[in-house]
Amino acid sequence: MHNSFRLVFYDAGRTTAKQSNQQNRKVTLPVSGLLQRLQTLHQLTLAHKLAIATLQYHSTAWLPGDWCLQNIAYFTDTSESHIDDILKGLQSLHLSTQFPNKPLSTFTQTKQSPEDLKYIYGVRNLTLAKLGVALIEIGCQKTIGSFGFDPTSHDVISARRILSEQKSSLLMLGPRYLKIVQKCVDCDFSCGDNLNEDGLQSAVYTDVVCGSEDMIKDWKKFLGLR
Repeated sequence: MHNSFRLVFYDAGRTTAKQSNQQNRKVTLPVSGLLQRLQTLHQLTLAHKLAIATLQYHSTAWLPGDWCLQNIAYFTDTSESHIDDILKGLQSLHLSTQFPNKPLSTFTQTKQSPEDLKYIYGVRNLTLAKLGVALIEIGCQKTIGSFGFDPTSHDVISARRILSEQKSSLLMLGPRYLKIVQKCVDCDFSCGDNLNEDGLQSAVYTDVVCGSEDMIKDWKKFLGLR
């Protein structure tokens, strides 16, 4: 997976400014703002793309271990609001990590550190756990902070509570999707917890990437799409 990605550097703010006088203005926005507009095929497509991105970029500075949907952006035309525009947006997904990284806010610093998550709370792989968080947000069509849990708790802790107490909110995408989410949050792939090792990468690819791809194919077949 290490040689299967490319990096493109650009100043999104400057790009937007140059296009400000154009009739059809393209802007870059966090994909989290799309959650409530996603239909089932969009949800599965986004989940599939995030799984691929996690495998491709987990060892780079572009995808921090404690990432979230706010780090994933898409291009959109502000003059359009069609459903088709969502599909176009999902085709333009990109990582929006800023360099140099901004200092953590006071709010963020109240949350558990990666070390606490690993040694106290037993989070085996934070990157995969945050993929699970993102999949929950996609499935429930709202951010993890909208569930009303303690705001000082880490998103992964909230995700565990959702999986324990509110599984029904994820069942709209089916038991296979729920199983994938659980595997990511728990890093339960029977291949250790080091995502740099081929065994875990292969398991995540098979269970998450291929699993979500199969769901997309099944849904397209149900809708009569190719």
